[in-house]
Amino acid sequence: MHRTGLFIMLLIGLAYPAASQLVEQGTVTPMSAGTSQDLNQYLNEYYERKEGTATRPFEGQTFLHEDWKEYVLVVTFEKDPISIEKAKYDSFAKEIVFQWEEETKYLSQAYVKGFVIRNTSANQERTFINPRYNNLINSESLSLFEVLADGEISLYKEVQHHVQGATGRYDPTSGGTEQQNRLVTEERYFLAKSSTLFPIQPRSRFARILATLTDDEFDVKGFAKKTGLKVNKVADWPAIINAFNQQN
Repeated sequence: MHRTGLFIMLLIGLAYPAASQLVEQGTVTPMSAGTSQDLNQYLNEYYERKEGTATRPFEGQTFLHEDWKEYVLVVTFEKDPISIEKAKYDSFAKEIVFQWEEETKYLSQAYVKGFVIRNTSANQERTFINPRYNNLINSESLSLFEVLADGEISLYKEVQHHVQGATGRYDPTSGGTEQQNRLVTEERYFLAKSSTLFPIQPRSRFARILATLTDDEFDVKGFAKKTGLKVNKVADWPAIINAFNQQN
């Protein structure tokens, strides 16, 4: 199995049981327990640096979700995964923001190998990996990937944010023009096989790229037609990829 697949199995396997069961098993260390002196020191130093940064040059939020959720993290500086009860991932700042000891802390994604967001009310998880730690070629400049399908062929989603300057309205009192910053969100999708990433761009090339990766052994369009799925609909891609992986 591909290394990414093993990593995903580790994360998903850790995420499904209740947090209390994981702690009892000694598999996951709760953040509130103070995992190690190195971790505490790192977070304190990073927190101080974060407090000195400027405010955001735009309005709006760039979190994956509005409410605090439980995260299970695999980080570079701890042997065991860490559970955090209240966390959010900020895809603009590329960091995890969380509540710990009644303070807001920040953890750069550079130190995160991957995480699972637990949703206890719906019993659903979302899995994210850092491509630089998952043996994916030419992934150093990429942000975190959400894993939409995993196996011989994997499907990843990346969200990037950047600020674009724009000219605002004319201000008659000053005789100048207001400068407004606009947040631009870009979603990109990748297929992966044998550690190589294949950008799906434009999205209409999904069926052609998948057919090439499967050596035409999988009738992508035929399967989609038979099952009522659409090859140009992003929401249907995971089901198509999973169907191929399950037959191999």
